[in-house]
Order: sequence, then C-alpha cells, then structure tokens
Amino acid sequence: MTTSVNIVVAMKSEAMPLIGRFGLERMTRDGDRFPIYGKGQLKLIISGIGAHKAREAVWYLSKHSETVNVSAWMNVGVAGHGSHGIGTGFLANCILDGVTQQTIYPSFTIDFGLQTGKVATVDVVETEYQERIGYDMEAFGFAASASRYSTLEMIHCFKVVSDNRENSVRYLTKLDIQNFIADHIDTIHRLCCQLHDLAKSVAQRLEPGDPTVAFANHWRMTVAQREILRKYLHKTIILNKEIKVDSDVVRNCPTATAVLSSVQGYLNQHWKYS
Repeated sequence: MTTSVNIVVAMKSEAMPLIGRFGLERMTRDGDRFPIYGKGQLKLIISGIGAHKAREAVWYLSKHSETVNVSAWMNVGVAGHGSHGIGTGFLANCILDGVTQQTIYPSFTIDFGLQTGKVATVDVVETEYQERIGYDMEAFGFAASASRYSTLEMIHCFKVVSDNRENSVRYLTKLDIQNFIADHIDTIHRLCCQLHDLAKSVAQRLEPGDPTVAFANHWRMTVAQREILRKYLHKTIILNKEIKVDSDVVRNCPTATAVLSSVQGYLNQHWKYS
C-alpha cells in the first residue's frame, strides 16, 4: 500500500527552500494549472495566495496522486501574529475561517515537539493583530479541502511569523519570506518524516485483505460498486470506526446500492473537520 506526504505552499518564495532541501524536481509543465514538484513519496504544489486557491491546489494535487492509498498533508508558509516574535515557527492547533467563523481542529496523535497556536484565515492582509492569533490567507482552505482525502491526524499547518505590530507586512520581501522558511527547514524536514511514519502506520492498518469481499458475497455488487465501497471502508478504518457485514449500519440493507448509501451517510456524520 502506497503512502505520501503532500505539501501545499502559497508562494514560490516559500517553496524554494523546500525544493532545494528535498531535491524536488518539476513534475508539471509551464502553463499547467499549478506547479507541482516531487521526489519519491514527497510532493509539493504552489497554490497562489488565497483560501480558494489552496482548496483548488489540494484537489489538483490529489488528482496527481490517485494511485496513493494514504496521504499526509502539510501547509507551510508565513503568517502575521499578534504576540509572537518575527521568525517564530508554530503548528496550528485551531484554524478559523475569518469570514464564516467555521473552525477546524487538527488532531495531534503524536507529539511533534513544537509550540502550537491558533490561525485565522483572512481575505485581506491583517494589520490589526489580535494577541495570540496568527493570520494567513490559505490555512482554512487547505485544511477543509485536505479533509476530503485524509483525516485530521494527518493534516497540519506549519507557520513562520513574518510580520507583527512592530514589523509591518508592507516591508516584507520575497527574500525575507524565503529566509524565514529556510531558517526552519530542519523542523519542516522532521515534520515530513513524522507525518510519513504516521501515514505508513495507517497504511498498515488498511493492508490486510480486500474488505469488500465479504460484502460482495452478501450483496450482489458490480466492480464499480466494490471500488466505491473500498474507498468508503478505508475511511472507516482510518477513523477506527470499521464497518463489517453484520454492523448495524448495513445489516438491514436490501441491496448493494442501499449499502453504499448507508455507509456514505455514516461517513458524512463522522468524516468532518469541526
């Protein structure tokens, strides 16, 4: 079973230190919707600025990774902050959509050994910094989109403080941004390794046998239906809410179509980010 770590950044200046450290090579052509770089089990996409672009970039990268069974996702970038000093790195433990007020809480199933904090995703550059809050323009779009393809234990945002009350974003240069990320490159490398180890541990839970066999023996299923069911069942295993033929969720379903509908409904209740 294959695994990967997918990194989403907004700007090329954020990507350059990562491309150099990991030896990533361009995978897409000039003119393609988003630039993608990769090597082995690591891929990086440059989304452009804005939550909607981050959402699209996650979807686009997922389409380039359809043969991967389990993926971890990480958003790396700079952020303003109301109380942290310039150059401080932290992981988001709460991601707020500044427009809708929806909230995503990343799940920390392993200890990354890093300080954490709240990130608010805004539509325009924030200049009125509230204390103890970081501000960016991508995190919520990234996390909301990535939660369609993985669970919150494998979706994280690492931010480096680039501006605050004493240091205006107006004077921030591309070289400054590149240096901020470069200063934390060892931390980001360690995060990628930890997330990949986590993805491999999840993959091991998914490995044993084809979970659709028992269902196909009980209900007449087409190949297409089994493929859909396989994806659903993998998600339930990741959530530690495994569904079997005799589970209450499907026990009374008369047809394969009813089984798919019931399992999908169950996932809609549990596969959420808030």
